[in-house]
Amino acid sequence: MGQTSGEWRGYEIATRMTILRPQGISRAWIPLPMMDETEWHRPVGSSWSGNASRAQIERDGKYGAAMMYAEWSASDAMPVIEVTSSFMTRDRAVDLSKRNAGAERLSAADIAFYTAATEFLP
Repeated sequence: MGQTSGEWRGYEIATRMTILRPQGISRAWIPLPMMDETEWHRPVGSSWSGNASRAQIERDGKYGAAMMYAEWSASDAMPVIEVTSSFMTRDRAVDLSKRNAGAERLSAADIAFYTAATEFLP
C-alpha cells in the first residue's frame, strides 16, 4: 500500500461532444473518471447537459470502466452533449525500494483476470 498525505484537492473535467454530420440515430460513449473511492481518490459525481434524448452512466461489464452513454434520435440535426465530472485526490507515494509487508496480494483468479489476453492484445 502507498502512503497518503496532504489535503484533498478538487478537480472538474468537462467534455463537450458535437456530432457534426449525424446520419440516423446517433450514439456516443464518453469515458468518465474512476468512480471507485480509495484512500487517495473520491468521486463527487457526473452530470450532463445537451440535447440527447437519452443519457445515462454505464459500466463496462468486464472491467467496470465508467462511461456516459448518450443517444439522439434521427431527427436531431446537431447532437451535442457536455459531461462534467468532479472528483477529489490527494498525494500518494509508494517506496519501491522497500518490500511492503502490508501490501495486498492478488489472488490467483485476479492475476489470471488482469493478465488475460484481450481482443487487441494476445
